[in-house]
Amino acid sequence: MIVAQGRALFPDRLAGRGVTTVNMAQCLGLAVLPAGAGYVVGAFGADDTAYRWVFGMLAAGLVLGSFAYVRARDSFTARG
Repeated sequence: MIVAQGRALFPDRLAGRGVTTVNMAQCLGLAVLPAGAGYVVGAFGADDTAYRWVFGMLAAGLVLGSFAYVRARDSFTARG
């Protein structure tokens, strides 16, 4: 669904590059989140505090991502 919405944000002549960019951003996030969580656990040691920081990091990422998503143009308004 996100790729389809991202595709609608680009003009037809840039459709391939747009879909590739959206897909690459998703894959980059899939690679960065576990690495970041491992870094936080390694920095704080494997105790309750480390996992609280990991969940805080994930919550902050969710809030920032939701904020960016809400402010993004909708595909219908992008063409109009």
